[in-house]
Amino acid sequence: MLGRILEVACLLIPLVYLSIKDLRERTIPNVSILAIILIHAAHVMVRSLVNGVPPGQALQELFFLLIQAVVVGAAFLLFTLIMDYVLGKESAGGGDIKLFAVTAFCLGWRRCIVAVMLACVFGVIFFGIRWVLARCANKKAQDDIAAYPEGSFAWGPWIALALCLLMVLGD
Repeated sequence: MLGRILEVACLLIPLVYLSIKDLRERTIPNVSILAIILIHAAHVMVRSLVNGVPPGQALQELFFLLIQAVVVGAAFLLFTLIMDYVLGKESAGGGDIKLFAVTAFCLGWRRCIVAVMLACVFGVIFFGIRWVLARCANKKAQDDIAAYPEGSFAWGPWIALALCLLMVLGD
């Protein structure tokens, strides 16, 4: 449990960074994605050493997680391409796809599905509150809210929040 909390604490740095970057600029930096992968891989290796698990078994676990991440990333890319075609505009960016893949790397594909649902719920709540505030707020607040591209949705912060929540809650 302590190891999991320590991992989440370490993950907060790249997750907060990418969340702020995504909210402000609608981009998710690759360096954050790489940091998350490295932190989780280090956690898996250290956990295996502490628990007396052979390094080969830990590497096998990482390989299996990597396969899951690739499959989830490919599935999400396919879904995104279909939605882009149906909607006639971009539905999710490459950073979102990579972040979902990394979420699968950290949580496994089953819990990644839960993370997708949670990210949607968190995003809808945030943008619902933002919409209400835009209707009730003063002119400056309305201008700040209007500065975001019409119809854009920053997935990053909500994926990051779902990832942290599911990691803290454990299996």
